[in-house]
Amino acid sequence: SSDEKGTVFTVLLKFENSLQRIDTVKQVDLVHRPIISTGEMIERENDLSIEENGKDTVLIVEDNADVRAFIRRGLESSYHILEAPHGEAGLHLANEQIPHLIIADVMMPKMSGIDLCYQLKNNEKTSHIPVIMLTARADHESKLEGLKTGADDYLIKPFNPEELVVRVNNLIEQRKRLAQKYNQKLIVQPHEIAVSSLDERFIQKIIKFKYQL
Repeated sequence: SSDEKGTVFTVLLKFENSLQRIDTVKQVDLVHRPIISTGEMIERENDLSIEENGKDTVLIVEDNADVRAFIRRGLESSYHILEAPHGEAGLHLANEQIPHLIIADVMMPKMSGIDLCYQLKNNEKTSHIPVIMLTARADHESKLEGLKTGADDYLIKPFNPEELVVRVNNLIEQRKRLAQKYNQKLIVQPHEIAVSSLDERFIQKIIKFKYQL
């Protein structure tokens, strides 16, 4: 240290041969990806196959790196994890990878969790994906705002990581049971399905196409 000049600290972190792993996996085109300010690590990890080790995929959309890591640690033993540091990148990944569930913070740069959820639930490609919203605002109006966008669940920060795991498990299993139920039916009645009207319109299109064959 020197007077009036301060001190410089250098920290080196081991990255566990991640670049070598990437070489063995089919890559996607990165040219048109949104720029992720937190560096290439998240983007490279997200390029791994969503079926890695046969695990279901969970996308974490959170601008706070520490919170993102906290959530990842609680889920990575059971799920393949994708990460995005803001809503815009999260929307891009959701459309590209189609995860089984999305966990999104409400307050984020570029696109809020509310706007992200609205975009997901109003797109036939992603409307079926369960969304858990995270927020530090515990007031009733904030929770209602998130649920109105079509969010499937809502958690207040700070939350119990075990509770988050249980909610993730329950939502994914509910969607699997729903899919299995209607895959076994010979005749599907869209109005019987307790999902969004966008999902119902999609199923109606499938039925219409079926009878045209």
